[in-house]
Amino acid sequence: MNKQWMVFLIGILVISQTTLSAQMKKKAEMQNSSVIKVKGLYPNDQFRVSADPLRALIGFLLVKGEYFINQQFAVGADVVYGFKQTSTEKSTSDAKSYKTSYLEYNLGLNYMLSGVNTSDGFYLNTRLGRLRSAISDYSDLKLSGDTTTNQLVVTGGYQWVYEKRLQLKLGLGARSLQTADIVIYDESKKEVYRESANLSSVTADVLIAYSF
Repeated sequence: MNKQWMVFLIGILVISQTTLSAQMKKKAEMQNSSVIKVKGLYPNDQFRVSADPLRALIGFLLVKGEYFINQQFAVGADVVYGFKQTSTEKSTSDAKSYKTSYLEYNLGLNYMLSGVNTSDGFYLNTRLGRLRSAISDYSDLKLSGDTTTNQLVVTGGYQWVYEKRLQLKLGLGARSLQTADIVIYDESKKEVYRESANLSSVTADVLIAYSF
């Protein structure tokens, strides 16, 4: 009788151990399957170049290059340049014509909040750089002035990845400047014109990109 009980108890222990092991294995498989790794359309790509078509329509050229540190992070640099002829008060007889130029260069970090660098998903982009605005050939005296300032730009949005490695990025964010005014002085150091800009403003991303 004791021998039968021993065999019965051993059988119960073996069955319990087997059941417990099976449950633990199933739980581990479920946990692994719940972690879905998003794969980009082009996982071997390491670089991305971008341009802003909307800024080009108003006379500004934006070119950006990025390097993929991994599937979610990218570091990059961008340059923005603009030049135009304008006037102070177009509706009056004493309007002064002048030329304006704009140069901006930044270093930045892009992080994919969802997805990866070569897949659809939400992104967060932070850029730190320098901005130079200048006025030249002001009035008949050909006066000039400029300002250079540091800036911080943070944008967030969504990117779509298409065939042939094309991407579209749309986002909104904010820009913060240290200084913004361009002041022009005459030969006697008297202020004759001041062009002001907001120290903080809303900015947007409208980028067409290509990865390789």
